[in-house]
Amino acid sequence: MNKRINIGDKEKAINDIHQFGQKSYQAVDIEFFNVHLKDLNETCGKKIFDKNNLYVRSSTLWELMQPEGNKGKHNYHGLTDENIYNVLKTSTKPYCVYYSRDSRIVISTYVENIRNEKIQIVIELHASLENYRNANVNKIVSIYPKKNILNKLDSLVNGEIIYRSDEQ
Repeated sequence: MNKRINIGDKEKAINDIHQFGQKSYQAVDIEFFNVHLKDLNETCGKKIFDKNNLYVRSSTLWELMQPEGNKGKHNYHGLTDENIYNVLKTSTKPYCVYYSRDSRIVISTYVENIRNEKIQIVIELHASLENYRNANVNKIVSIYPKKNILNKLDSLVNGEIIYRSDEQ
């Protein structure tokens, strides 16, 4: 792992995340620790996560923080470093959790962007990273705002929703 970011230290974590939104970032693997992702297993009532930490490529963070819009095959979400921190910090107390694809889990958080859209995090389970080909980690695929999350949840088939909070 090239860079470790402690989610337990808010100011430093936001500053570290911010650096990867800059044009001059270095391409590295990043480990977010003190996320306590395994705590989500109890909330969901089943074992989903074997490991507590989340991992991401710095290029993914850079893309998440670019101004919103599409550029070629990329869809930029215009998130702030604080949006990303808050999603990671609150991912164990989600609005809902559901299966997206084989070995991908979506966690919809209560964190919202400036348009009051809930922000989701997509995690690939048992993934590999660029520098650790067989790392078997929880890899962040994307973090993005979701319009009409209730419509999305209503469209899911039985068994796809792992957890849904009673709070709206």
